[in-house]
Amino acid sequence: MVKKKKTLLRLIKLYKVKKGMLVFSIILVLITMGIDLYLPRILGDAINYFESVIKYELPIKEAFRTFIDFAMLFLLSAMLLSLFRFRQWYTISKLRMYILHYLRCKIYGKIQEMEFGFFDDKPTGELISVATRDMERARMFYGEVIFMGIEISLYIIGSFIMILYLDIKLSIVALSTTPITIFFVTRYAKNLLPKWRASNDQYDYINSTLDENITGVKVVKSFNREIPEIKKFNGFSEKYVDKCFSAFNYWATRMPTMELMFGICIPLSLAYGGYLVIKGNLLVGDLSTCLFLLINISQRLRPLGRIIEMTQIATSSGDRIFEVLDRKPAILDSDKTISFPDGSGNVRFENVRFSYNGNKKILDSVNFEVKAGETVAIVGSTGSGKSSLVGLLSRFYDPDDGRIYIDGVDIKQVALEDLRKHISLVFQETFLFSGTISENIAYGKPDVSQEDIEKYARIAQADEFISKFPKGYETIIGERGVDLSGGQKQRVAIARALLTNPRVLVMDDCTASVDSDTEVKIQKAMKKLNAKRTTFIISQRISTIKQADRIIVLDSGKLVQMGTHDELINQKGVYRNIFQDQTEDAAA
Repeated sequence: MVKKKKTLLRLIKLYKVKKGMLVFSIILVLITMGIDLYLPRILGDAINYFESVIKYELPIKEAFRTFIDFAMLFLLSAMLLSLFRFRQWYTISKLRMYILHYLRCKIYGKIQEMEFGFFDDKPTGELISVATRDMERARMFYGEVIFMGIEISLYIIGSFIMILYLDIKLSIVALSTTPITIFFVTRYAKNLLPKWRASNDQYDYINSTLDENITGVKVVKSFNREIPEIKKFNGFSEKYVDKCFSAFNYWATRMPTMELMFGICIPLSLAYGGYLVIKGNLLVGDLSTCLFLLINISQRLRPLGRIIEMTQIATSSGDRIFEVLDRKPAILDSDKTISFPDGSGNVRFENVRFSYNGNKKILDSVNFEVKAGETVAIVGSTGSGKSSLVGLLSRFYDPDDGRIYIDGVDIKQVALEDLRKHISLVFQETFLFSGTISENIAYGKPDVSQEDIEKYARIAQADEFISKFPKGYETIIGERGVDLSGGQKQRVAIARALLTNPRVLVMDDCTASVDSDTEVKIQKAMKKLNAKRTTFIISQRISTIKQADRIIVLDSGKLVQMGTHDELINQKGVYRNIFQDQTEDAAA
């Protein structure tokens, strides 16, 4: 319960984004509520006047003119109410959109600043759910819950004040069932929150499954798994529907009880008010005003139920939103950062140990030094720690122990932005963005000239296929580069990495989809460039790695061999086994 209140308070505090607009919105709410409360009073006064006309036999013409005045007053008040309501709706809508814009940007910014480990813990589907569905529920909260709740609360308070002014004893009868109603509302609301949280969690399974199957559609189809995947998705969706129905059913079966509890006050007030009228202690119009107000309150209880329901949903979604916003990045700049020193990419690992989330050890006591301008290949079986090792260079992760130096400086002392300007990676899984080929190549350096874009595309052997497209470099590729083949995407990614002219270049199995002839051309074209930078190449192809100045061999997270191709081929160990396996496969 404490957490729920804290979440609600944090959601409400976001109104500080536009304080002036918030104050103006509240003023408009007060005006509309004042007019709305005044309308039953006009009708009550008209009925009182009608009673006096009959009682004192007032002239018909005079009475008719007075009734016309009452009618015009009611019409004018209703028109003003309509105008102010429209202005209120418009202002609140603007305020809501400003808040959601602020919140959406905060969430996106937080996701962007998080380290790789965050995405290892958080499924993509869950993050998408937070940024879309939970934001939509926040929109409903700011649009429906807060100000509608304020309106209803003000109307109820104002109504009871007016009834109290009419007759104290009548107000006690009118208020008699309110404590019971509040008890039921509070009890139901408390029990509803975990049901909505359960439905939220189930929705994440739907999003995750959808994301996995769209991303991996080729795998699904190649293994003929469409039907099982459809059944799995339908199962998750059915469970989500069941959990939503559980929450709906809980509220729907209890809402009538709440309405009934309050509704009893209307016949009680009618009976007691009628007794007061007969006794001459209350005017008929005043009793009518009381009943009008109670009926209006009763009609507002159903939206109040919706507000309570949406508050539970918004609280559940708010928990998830703030869970993301409150997560502090594990990898941050040090308190006193230094500028990246001059140099050409000397890299040194000192007793580096690394594990994911403190669990399985990935790298264990890795020590080596790479001189500036060297090309070093990293070899090892799957899971030996190759990608993890180069990922530490850019501080996608931080080691559990040990230090990494580039040009004599501990990389933790350099600002992340500065560090990553000097390191480029071509990942094993090539990712391209929707847009033109030129935009993708220039992604890391948007202000580069077209001449440079084409220069590095030629080095990466990408120009030969780009120039064949009708629009050349302005060809728009689909989402994630689906319009290009695997080899073409890899060559564009290589051009993108080279264009930033990094001090350290990491190529993580990035030529796996490129044919041998093209790979040789890429290597030759890069040879001059690589003389000015340190290059790490992760590959299982002997033809790729044997050209390296040195080869690092990893086995179960440990550096077990290091040397040139010729040196390692003459030693017993992992490298020679890999070489022999590939030679035998080629011969076969």
